Amino acid sequence: TTNAVAQCTNGTLSPSSYTCTPISSYTCGPASDVPGISSSDAEACAGTGHNSPCMVFCIDGFERTTDLFCTNGQWNEPCVDSRPQCGSPPMIEHGKPSDECPLLVGSFCPVVCDAGFEPGTITGFTCGADLEWSAGVSCIRTACGLPTPPSHSSMTCNGVSVANACQVACDTGYGPDGD
Repeated sequence: TTNAVAQCTNGTLSPSSYTCTPISSYTCGPASDVPGISSSDAEACAGTGHNSPCMVFCIDGFERTTDLFCTNGQWNEPCVDSRPQCGSPPMIEHGKPSDECPLLVGSFCPVVCDAGFEPGTITGFTCGADLEWSAGVSCIRTACGLPTPPSHSSMTCNGVSVANACQVACDTGYGPDGD
């Protein structure tokens, strides 16, 4: 027995009607969303019936663990990624690795810095052949830049980073006004 659920939301039943179709008539479309198989194999499998296999070969870097089967109009995933991968990238002070980092050897994972910080010279991690992430990634304080001196003043700054300061001296006959 296969069951479906109708849910009442704001006085409306959704879905409003059902059709029961013999499972034996279910077929699968192209297997183009199945990872690890070639596009030509994916296309050739279109129309495969319920509980039926389709012969495919896994592409390089993937290993076949089972046959490709169509069940209830859905494909299983017969090929698993066997390419070498790094583990999760390391955490860093004032930032973290991007949430969507590929783990394969040679892939790049950008760093996302906290507010008030920006990536240093090395802006992300690279997964090395030794299955270790590259080092040297950092988040540094965002520089403020030199401000424009107010009219009728002179200014001396000791840097442009956070915690640096600028001294403003008003010209004779003018006084400071502001925060």
